[in-house]
Parts: sequence; structure tokens; C-alpha cells
Amino acid sequence: MTRPVAIIRPLLALAIAGAALGGCSTPHPYVSEGDHKSVTVNYGGNIDSALPLARQYCARFERTPKLVDSGPDVAYFNCVPR
Repeated sequence: MTRPVAIIRPLLALAIAGAALGGCSTPHPYVSEGDHKSVTVNYGGNIDSALPLARQYCARFERTPKLVDSGPDVAYFNCVPR
């Protein structure tokens, strides 16, 4: 193998791996705080990703989430009776 090919091949493999993993960097939504009356969900990019977590959290108290406010990457829900 010639020297330029020996250098280019590993660099190409790293570039391909980096491109493939680049799409996996979106943060996953998570509950940052909450109680039986409300829940705060941090999310990355799409507010729709916060609703399933809020629904799951409020269900522990036999309640459903109602979006009351949102900011950049954070959503605030009230847990209201069903």
C-alpha cells in the first residue's frame, strides 16, 4: 500500500463514522422537576417530544398534562384531574 492511501483510508473511515453519529446528538427529553400538580420537561428541538414524558409523569397521579408555557427547550405542564 502506498503512503498516501495508508493515510487517507483511516481518515475516510473517521469521516464516515462522524457523519453517521452526527445525527444521534439530539438531546433526549427528560423531566427536570415536578410534583402532583405540575411537571417541567426539558427537550431538544421539538416540543412534541415533551408531551409523552409529561403524560407518563402525570399519569402516576391519575392526571393528564396541560401545556401552560414553553420556552427554548423547556415545557411547563399542569397535571390536571382526568
